[in-house]
Amino acid sequence: MAQTTRETDFHFDWVFVVRTFRLTKILFPGFLSLPQILFFFLLSISLLEQYLYYNVGLISSHYYGVLGGRDYNGFWVVTRNSILFVVANAFVKSTKTYVSNVLYVTWRQILCQAIHSKYLQHTKYYEMNVLDDLIDNPDQRITQDVDKMCNSWSQIIAIFIVSPFTIAYYTYAAYSSTGYVGPIGCYVFFVLGAVISKVLMSPVVKLVFNQEKCEIGRAHV
Repeated sequence: MAQTTRETDFHFDWVFVVRTFRLTKILFPGFLSLPQILFFFLLSISLLEQYLYYNVGLISSHYYGVLGGRDYNGFWVVTRNSILFVVANAFVKSTKTYVSNVLYVTWRQILCQAIHSKYLQHTKYYEMNVLDDLIDNPDQRITQDVDKMCNSWSQIIAIFIVSPFTIAYYTYAAYSSTGYVGPIGCYVFFVLGAVISKVLMSPVVKLVFNQEKCEIGRAHV
């Protein structure tokens, strides 16, 4: 029997969107489930973190005002508020990291259980390991791919949702300070950077994928 090989070019397309939607239904199994509670808590912490970042960024300007005016009492008020904001920022950042890791472990457990329920159903295990060569070493892929995907999602999903609100706010702030030149300049710089990153990173991503594929194949041997 002749074996056929299929070369796949992995990129962002409609198939990616459909598969992401299917995964989302697995990762969020129900209303008020543990992943959903952790996600909304992580989202709330991320919003609070952005608020603290904004206030920490204003510390230096507050010091300019009280030092320039020789305001002794104002200096200690600014120092007290600055310490509170910095400590709160450190606490929120640590809490965000902890909740993100808990969400990562929870997602990995749910997804591994869902995959194993199908992988060990009837003769699927035998078909994928012996008769079908489209997936190399399914056991290691369940271990490594699920781990990397859940870890990446737990790190970026809150940032992905919060970013539109952050961008909208700072766009308004830049427009209020500099007019239309500021926001347009920022967007042009972002688009140029994204295009350059896309051109430079696409070959690297494919090489990394092929490297990991070869490592999985060697481990299977």
